[in-house]
Amino acid sequence: MRGYAQKMRTFFQSVCGISKGEFLVLSMLVSGGMLGILIKFIQPRSLMEDQKLQSAEMFNHILDSLSYAEQSTFTGIDDSGNPLTELARADTIVKKQEAFPSATHSKVSAGQIIDIQKASKNDLMRLPGIGEATAERIIEYREQEGFDKIEDIMNVKGIGTKKYDKMRSHISLKKSK
Repeated sequence: MRGYAQKMRTFFQSVCGISKGEFLVLSMLVSGGMLGILIKFIQPRSLMEDQKLQSAEMFNHILDSLSYAEQSTFTGIDDSGNPLTELARADTIVKKQEAFPSATHSKVSAGQIIDIQKASKNDLMRLPGIGEATAERIIEYREQEGFDKIEDIMNVKGIGTKKYDKMRSHISLKKSK
């Protein structure tokens, strides 16, 4: 039998022009495919039906999970229609600043003074009524014109008497030497 297999191998090698290693790989692929086909046809029908049923159950479970996730997260309600408190803060009806308060820009506490001559943008944003754009304008004014007195901050676009009155108790002006 061994001589027959060797004759077949040399025959296929010479006809197909492949090496011994390539023939080995090809024969393993062909035998693996044949074994798969054999198993497919010999496998009992009830086992195949069980596998199809399990696949269908898994698919339905995935769809149910997706449906539940959409109901409970997208609209902010549970399956019964009750609002979820943990999602209410992030609901689009709630203003963004209230839903996600900025932890990096805490407001100035009572008695705290910010030197407008040296303050960083983040420090300026802690003042009442001062946002990022206004803080940048204060820094720009400070670099170009400079502050001679505290009231000069009202020369910055966006700061009027009302904003100045709100921030007056929290700002100071220390002249740089």
